[in-house]
Amino acid sequence: MSTEKYKNAIQRKEQEGKQFMYVDGLYDYKTVSPIRTVECPHCGEKQKIDLEDYFWDETLNESRFDDDMRTDIVYSFDTEDSYGFIKCGDSFQVIGWIREYPMGTYDSENIDVKTL
Repeated sequence: MSTEKYKNAIQRKEQEGKQFMYVDGLYDYKTVSPIRTVECPHCGEKQKIDLEDYFWDETLNESRFDDDMRTDIVYSFDTEDSYGFIKCGDSFQVIGWIREYPMGTYDSENIDVKTL
């Protein structure tokens, strides 16, 4: 389910009288930081990168079981070839995903740094 569909489903239920906890700015707020430290594949130095600038998908996965922790969300990112290391100036690509499960709680990630 896309983020927009999930938001619309909540709004529909609210119009039907269901009450949800409201957090101001909820739809713009990331509870798990998208900032990661990556190692340059060229020179080995480390630097921080804000991966939110490179998010291309946010996928909500509804639970199929009654006894688990509900929905998870996976943020997918790809810097393509637009990221360069500050110290050596060489370019590299950072691709992968960060998962929140349950929503709002860090679960896992897969980050791959590739040379170009």
